[in-house]
Amino acid sequence: MASSESGGCLVCGIDTKQRCSNCDQAGINLWFCSREHQKFVYFAHKLLCGPGKANPLTWPLLSDIEADQAIADKTVPFASLAHQSMESLFDEMVPSLRGQLDDLIRGPLSNGGPSPMSPDILQALLVTVRMLAYHRLAASGRVLNMRREDVLAHVAALCPAYGFEPLLQPSSTPQDVAAAILHQLVVYAALLARTNCCAADGSGSELELLEYMSGALTRMRDRAQAEPSLSSSTVRPLENALRVIRNGLEALEARP
Repeated sequence: MASSESGGCLVCGIDTKQRCSNCDQAGINLWFCSREHQKFVYFAHKLLCGPGKANPLTWPLLSDIEADQAIADKTVPFASLAHQSMESLFDEMVPSLRGQLDDLIRGPLSNGGPSPMSPDILQALLVTVRMLAYHRLAASGRVLNMRREDVLAHVAALCPAYGFEPLLQPSSTPQDVAAAILHQLVVYAALLARTNCCAADGSGSELELLEYMSGALTRMRDRAQAEPSLSSSTVRPLENALRVIRNGLEALEARP
């Protein structure tokens, strides 16, 4: 959808007047310079696209795969969380619902039924479940692929590190700022998935994808630096990730 305004394409950063028409209806400008670039990351973007999802950015309910895995892993301790499990973390953070994690996962977190929690806490729990799922994937040595669950888990894992969605707490970042940066983060995760799969499905060269990822991270960093509600601790992980991507670019460019 063409606009009188313009902005940077979420994939490549080029200035464009083309934006996602569904997200425009949700009151947020998400720019894509071409149908090809929009389609390139649509497998991830569609999960958070349009009214009711895009702004405020609203995490989708758990799939059956995610719900089954969350229940299977609920007592597994995570070293990165002082050896707490998802169950113990949940009981500590929401003591009024102690012992009800299975019911919540099978209920409002996956089928959208009535919830005893506020929408903010429900959203934060969806982030937490997916963040812990990503830790499990990383610990197993499994690389991110293009499954819906893995892309969402990767985005969720990055959210707390970047300060947008603290564990089981509503975000203090202004709604429009958080939505814009998180949509860029979704595109970054989609590009990462594409990079891991490019050798298998021919979805773009590794060099091109790394350049896109570097641009996506740079735009997130610049937005974070310009937002007074986000601390320097939010920017630091972006800088670290940028260094990793740029090192990868230098290594690729140095190949004979």
